[in-house]
Amino acid sequence: MPRVAVVLALALIACSGSSDADHKMCTMVDPSCTPTVTPTYDAIYDAILQPKCARAGCHDAQASDTNLFLFDRDLGYRLLLGQNGGAALVNPGDADCGELMVRLESQSFGYQMPPGDPLPAGEIYAIYQWIEDGAQRYTQTP
Repeated sequence: MPRVAVVLALALIACSGSSDADHKMCTMVDPSCTPTVTPTYDAIYDAILQPKCARAGCHDAQASDTNLFLFDRDLGYRLLLGQNGGAALVNPGDADCGELMVRLESQSFGYQMPPGDPLPAGEIYAIYQWIEDGAQRYTQTP
């Protein structure tokens, strides 16, 4: 009987869906897409991160199951880049393999961000372009 339980447990684990490790891959964003938001951190924060991600229960001040808080512009930036001791979610200059882009492009339930309501392609591309351009906090003036 114990052997049957072990076999069933292993089968359950194998068939229980994908793990986070299955999602750690690069993504490719269509380069022909046009950003619908200026690809700067402040524009992305104002149009996407704050209104769509920092909402109640997601990445707001009361969220308990995340390490990414987006209710504050500067804190959000530091957390995205791993400047507060956590893992970086963006790799400046290499958007394809950063965790943020992988989650934005994911089709997996429970892994895709935002959950249940993916961002439009133009918004994803704005974030992609910001990261590819170096994920600067402030825009450079000539």
